[in-house]
Amino acid sequence: MKKIISLCLAVGILLCLTGCVSQKEADALSDRITALEAQLSSAQKELSDAKKELTNAKDQIQQLQQDKNGLNAELAEKEQTIVDMQLTVESLQTQLDSALAEVDELKNGPDRALAAIRTAYEAKNWKEVISLANALHAKYPGMNQDQEAQELAASAQKTLDDEKAKAEAEAAKTLEEKVHGLIRITKLSCSRPNSAGGVGIDLHFVNMHPEKTIKYLEVSVYPYNAVGDMMDCDIRGYSRYTCEATGPYAPGQGINAYTGWWWPNAWYNWNISYIELSGVRIRYTDGTSVSLSSKELPYAIW
Repeated sequence: MKKIISLCLAVGILLCLTGCVSQKEADALSDRITALEAQLSSAQKELSDAKKELTNAKDQIQQLQQDKNGLNAELAEKEQTIVDMQLTVESLQTQLDSALAEVDELKNGPDRALAAIRTAYEAKNWKEVISLANALHAKYPGMNQDQEAQELAASAQKTLDDEKAKAEAEAAKTLEEKVHGLIRITKLSCSRPNSAGGVGIDLHFVNMHPEKTIKYLEVSVYPYNAVGDMMDCDIRGYSRYTCEATGPYAPGQGINAYTGWWWPNAWYNWNISYIELSGVRIRYTDGTSVSLSSKELPYAIW
């Protein structure tokens, strides 16, 4: 563009000067103008060609950009296809693993479960034996492995029952020894209702503690009718009655048939037939006391 402008300026200047020069000089200038015009024409053609080349270059760039966008889209599509295929492969692998596990469980599951039960049985883990046997039975009922497992479970349960019974017997023996070292109730009964419906309590006992003297003994009872229903006192309204014996009662001493002591008219109720022990509290002269629990009460009467 600068080249064309320069040529145009030169032509203009030469045209201005033609009026003040000789013929020879005019001819020279004319030749010069003709040459400049040729150069201008050539420059204009070059400019036109350059514009065409620029247009073609832009078109090529646009086409290349479109091709690039198309390739990017195709690449993204292929990448998504690969991801989908990978997910499909993983899903199929999971299904295959699950199927293989099912086949293995069907083939080897009962034997494997039975082996675990045998191991637990040998280790004397009785509760584990029973739990594993129940699980095996739920999956494979009636199979040979299940039958053996149930036999082992039954044996384990019997062992647990025997151990529990032994522990309870030992605990009961301990309770019995404890209570027998404290008190012995040799008689606990009620009288027949008198003419007014009054029912008395006959209580005999012995202080079995080897060292302590009983200051007070409290023995509580409940009354019942002939069919086992708990009764109340028709006048006072209570059911539980506490017999309090005031000591001192040294070791080996207490109340017996020879003392003639009892608690008359504990209740007024014509329907009372028998009584049952509900509580024992012993207070000693040294300030200490002891109360028997519900588990210990049965051993107080002997």
